[in-house]
Amino acid sequence: MRANILCVLSSCLFIAVLAARAQDRKPGLYEMTIVTTTVSPSATTDPPRTRQACLTQEMIDKYGAIVPENLSRSCQFVNVVKKPDGMTADMICSGAITGNGKIGVNWSDSEHAKGNLHFSGTIRPGQDEIKVEWNATTTSVYKGPDCSVLNPTAPQPAPPPATPPPQ
Repeated sequence: MRANILCVLSSCLFIAVLAARAQDRKPGLYEMTIVTTTVSPSATTDPPRTRQACLTQEMIDKYGAIVPENLSRSCQFVNVVKKPDGMTADMICSGAITGNGKIGVNWSDSEHAKGNLHFSGTIRPGQDEIKVEWNATTTSVYKGPDCSVLNPTAPQPAPPPATPPPQ
């Protein structure tokens, strides 16, 4: 009986540790390096691109990873599975770009992630329809809590009031 209780308690502790690890992702500014490989219409690998992105607490709660704004406007993420060390989801896109994809992100710690996105579908430039297939791999590194560099025209918080000198 004691062995069963210890087993159940150990399992609960393990689950709590995994859940805590999933929650320690830091919201804020990340530097992402993206390498895209096009499979179709012609096989090419683009040089790595580096950009900054903001991981919000809402993204952590909903997806467990950075979801680029341009994808979230034209694509839906379904079957999202958040795991202690990452997430997976299916991506369904409609509009000028139509198709399906799979996304996966793995966190090595609270400040570093690697991701992969595979997409297959069509684009419609004008009346033509072109079949496309591509993969994108990403590495993300935490840079700090402040994302205001991405939107410098956004209202900034007021500075704290000056403290009067002691009398």
